[in-house]
Amino acid sequence: DFSPDSPMTRQLLLQSKHTSIKRDNQEKKIIERPTNSPHFSELFREVHQFCRTTASVTNVLSLLASIENNSSEFNFRSQEVNWQCSASSFCCRLSTCYSMYEDITIPI
Repeated sequence: DFSPDSPMTRQLLLQSKHTSIKRDNQEKKIIERPTNSPHFSELFREVHQFCRTTASVTNVLSLLASIENNSSEFNFRSQEVNWQCSASSFCCRLSTCYSMYEDITIPI
């Protein structure tokens, strides 16, 4: 039934309106980046590299185990300082190199 006022056309019009509203809401979420900003793929790669290395579950649990086992004070402290320096430098790099992506980097 292709009459102008059939249940099918009303349903399609309703779906169209709902889709338009949804699209408009999504468009409000778009963030424009300056043209000279680094590509998002670079940020993505660096964050994942950090998560695979310094912030990996294995690495963090190893650091925690050395705390719990009361390993030598010097060894533990040097590991802790090294981890904190690595994490801190990564955060500084995010805030300087990827400042255009604050909406992503600040929650990290």
